[in-house]
Amino acid sequence: MATRIEEAARGRGGGTEEATEGEGGERRGSPRQKFEIETMEEAGICGLEVKEDMFCNSQANDILQHQDSSCGGTTKTHSLEGDEGSDFITKNMNLVSSAFRAQESREEIPGREARTGPPDGQQDSECSRNKEKTLGKEVLLLMQALNTLSTPEEKLAALCKKYADLLEESRNVQKQMKILQKKQAQIVKEKVHLQSEHSKAILARSKLESLCRELQRHNKTLKEENLQQAREEEERRKEATAHFQITLNEIQAQLEQHDIHNAKLRQENIELGEKLKKLIEQYALREECPQEVRRGYWIPWSWNYRYL
Repeated sequence: MATRIEEAARGRGGGTEEATEGEGGERRGSPRQKFEIETMEEAGICGLEVKEDMFCNSQANDILQHQDSSCGGTTKTHSLEGDEGSDFITKNMNLVSSAFRAQESREEIPGREARTGPPDGQQDSECSRNKEKTLGKEVLLLMQALNTLSTPEEKLAALCKKYADLLEESRNVQKQMKILQKKQAQIVKEKVHLQSEHSKAILARSKLESLCRELQRHNKTLKEENLQQAREEEERRKEATAHFQITLNEIQAQLEQHDIHNAKLRQENIELGEKLKKLIEQYALREECPQEVRRGYWIPWSWNYRYL
């Protein structure tokens, strides 16, 4: 398993070296190989998702290699680690940063909303430089902490503890990230829903605006028509008033004429009444004449008529 990790390190440009030391002609790993394995473990800490069985196998191989190196001479190993560690840190910076970027690209959210605008190259370059600086500082601090330890077993135990802590932290971060992904998906759904509601509201507002404009035009037309009808009605009212006044004047003139005519007729009736009264009086006087006069007046005539 350690060989696989070393081959992966070679593929990523890390480079390994093998050294042979005299006693027994046995082959063992150089300090650069051990540091590369540790660096690959740190890359796994940053997010390469190394399984627990792979880690256990690599841990066993590392223990065997460290035991062989401790049998061959501990003093020489410490000196080589101290000399080559600082030079090898810079060479493996790109390996760690590339592994970190690969893990970030794998951990992208599948349903994440795509960028609406083009990426800012300057900000991306600054972010990558900041990440590389941060990783370099972490590697330097880790190497300084490992150099303070005396035996490879202590270093391995410290790395295992560091790895376990970071693995637990990574799991917690993964859980939080899943929760945040769910929240983000919910927020995206809400955003889509709100956007649809907003588009519906905009459409409804445009319809209402068009209806309001149409209503304003209709009201303006009705107002103009009402004003025109009011003017026409006013003109007709004035004409009717004038005609009524003329008719009233004519009626009044006719009434005056009829009054004059009635006065004349009344005067004539009075005169006729007086004449009739005189006639009645004359008739009454005639009736009051003595019968003798009338008899004497009629007798001669009757005798004459008899003789005839």
